[in-house]
Amino acid sequence: MMRGSLNGATSTLVGLLSSSCCLIQLILNGLSLLQVVHVGCAGFQTWLGGTTRLYIRSVSMVWLVTLWARALFTHPKKHIQPQAKGTSCCTNDFEFDGSTEVHLLSRRNKSKLRLLCWSVWTLFLMWLPEGLQFLDSRNTSNVFPIRALLLDSAIIPSSTGGSISQEKERHVEYVSFVVDNMGCEACESMVKRILLESQHHEQEDDAIRLDMQQVTVHWETGLAELQISSSSSFTSLDKENLQSELDARLRHHGYALYPLGHITKKMQLMDNTIIPTPKDNPFQ
Repeated sequence: MMRGSLNGATSTLVGLLSSSCCLIQLILNGLSLLQVVHVGCAGFQTWLGGTTRLYIRSVSMVWLVTLWARALFTHPKKHIQPQAKGTSCCTNDFEFDGSTEVHLLSRRNKSKLRLLCWSVWTLFLMWLPEGLQFLDSRNTSNVFPIRALLLDSAIIPSSTGGSISQEKERHVEYVSFVVDNMGCEACESMVKRILLESQHHEQEDDAIRLDMQQVTVHWETGLAELQISSSSSFTSLDKENLQSELDARLRHHGYALYPLGHITKKMQLMDNTIIPTPKDNPFQ
């Protein structure tokens, strides 16, 4: 009834192009977590990001508005030109009876419902990158708030075998690294998940325990800022050991971790010579 109406394939294609194929990157990240395939960043943002994404989104929004305008303000009779018995094909004297009107209205309502469902799906895919960033901004840590509350109130025993008073005397350190091979918001979410899963790191040689409390990641610059709680003073050797372990975890999933000052591939592609620098305390 409505020419150019949305269907599943068109809706998905428009949504993917408008989000630089964010959903595909999320699927690849999920397969990496399941140990099926480790691709890292597939590079969709390189071709479909920036001004290209803005242009595609603008065209897609105009297209959606046009579809809805036609669906809401076009009379259903204009879409059907039935031929009555005994009349010529060029005759316009055909009259719609009551049952025909009801049938047309029913078809029109079903078409509107389909258009609504596929429009919501298109918009969901279109704004998926911003949704990921919003969720990540509200979840820099998956255990820190509850764990800190319990430790400060001395409700739970020490998990390292020491007394509660010893557990409360932990040192908070802020360390920063540069993560390469990130190209979009989905990669940023994946890297943050990997870093947050690196909880309770044990230094076997001197029994130093490190807990990852909060993590912030910026995919544009590759900057990763970590808030770490340690059972003793955090030395340069501890930082090197931590960097080696985190780098191994990230490389397993297609990413890489470097010290501050490293120029990422994305920055090289953009001819950006600005070296990322951490804030004094990014978690305040």
